[in-house]
Amino acid sequence: MKDFELIKRIKEESCSESFLELRERHSGICFDTYSKYSKIMCDMGYEKNDIEADRDLILFKAANSFRPDKEVKFPTWLCNQMRYFCLNFINKNKNFQTSEDSVEQSSPSFLGSYQTEERAQKAMKKIKEMNDPRVYQVFKMRYFNRKPSEKKWKNIASKLGISNQTALNIHKRGLNFLKKNLTEIQ
Repeated sequence: MKDFELIKRIKEESCSESFLELRERHSGICFDTYSKYSKIMCDMGYEKNDIEADRDLILFKAANSFRPDKEVKFPTWLCNQMRYFCLNFINKNKNFQTSEDSVEQSSPSFLGSYQTEERAQKAMKKIKEMNDPRVYQVFKMRYFNRKPSEKKWKNIASKLGISNQTALNIHKRGLNFLKKNLTEIQ
């Protein structure tokens, strides 16, 4: 059976056998496309295990949005949908990656040019004033940990018992708080 026929059965009859057949045929495309972006995505907190579940969702959406009248083959359409998924994930998380890259490339301190020990202590003391004690824990694990593997978002999140995204949101909240109170730290 051709891809078009399988897709038609998925759309019209919600045929799970057709979906499984389509997945069997095109899983390689999904994984090949993902592999091009996997390093960046994993650095941003994407778990490699999640690609299996996301692949099915992307495949289902691609099948439902595929239009043969556009004169594009389904594998090409699916590859593009997978690429868009990866790029959207990267774009949504680039603020976190950008701050992370600039921290690692420019200096080991989140204070950048204000990287004296005294100022770092003032900043951490200021963060302790926040209502959420997790902010202090996230900053301490992220910036004052000697082991690079312990600085990863997934490790920080797991130690605090929260999701990666929650850890990133807590970190962002702390950065915004520091920016507002930067004059007191200088």
